[in-house]
Amino acid sequence: FAVGTAETISNYVADPSFEVAGSALADWTASDGTGTGVRVTGTGKYGTAALRITRTAGGADNQRFQDITGATADQVWSIAAWHLLQAAASTAMGAYVELEWRNTLGAQISVATGTYRTVGTAWVQTKIENQTAPANTGTLRVHLVLQGGTGTGTLLYDGVMAVNASAIPAAWVSGRDVRNHFDDNGQAHINYIDIYDVPGDMPAGLQVKATEKEGHVNFWVGARHDAR
Repeated sequence: FAVGTAETISNYVADPSFEVAGSALADWTASDGTGTGVRVTGTGKYGTAALRITRTAGGADNQRFQDITGATADQVWSIAAWHLLQAAASTAMGAYVELEWRNTLGAQISVATGTYRTVGTAWVQTKIENQTAPANTGTLRVHLVLQGGTGTGTLLYDGVMAVNASAIPAAWVSGRDVRNHFDDNGQAHINYIDIYDVPGDMPAGLQVKATEKEGHVNFWVGARHDAR
């Protein structure tokens, strides 16, 4: 349906803005540390929810991660997330995203770490761009980390993105795969795609591809800007 040049954005992260309430954080695995990660509402960069990681004193880094299968050697990927470090007892405590390549057997190949961020009063995007998958890659793992220090800390994450591209796009898209989670009676779960932060006037329509997970229906969802 596009006229002229359109931008196609595929965000491969499931539940990237933590809006899925019926199975909160089911797509995000807890790892390491002495803190906890929970879905919270009433605050966030986008939508109505966010991930809150609360760190207790001592222990290892606290994080949540998600595996994106299907990544293969020589593909170029970029990841990003918005975060707000609300409190930290130590100046050595901070937040960052981490991109980990894993082989087809699940073993780590290599890791790239994003910019380290400390306490602030506004949401900040941290990202890792233009990363080429090494040989034998089978999985891309996205880490959301609260690191360092000896005291307590509270961190919010929202708007996570992983794209098969050399750079993170200006617009943030909430999902690539639209699916029923079967987490309530009557399959009444709401499927959604949100598009935020589209700058200026779009020269053409913004395309978002959505794939039904049942495997027998493929469809396109188109978002128009102003008169488009």
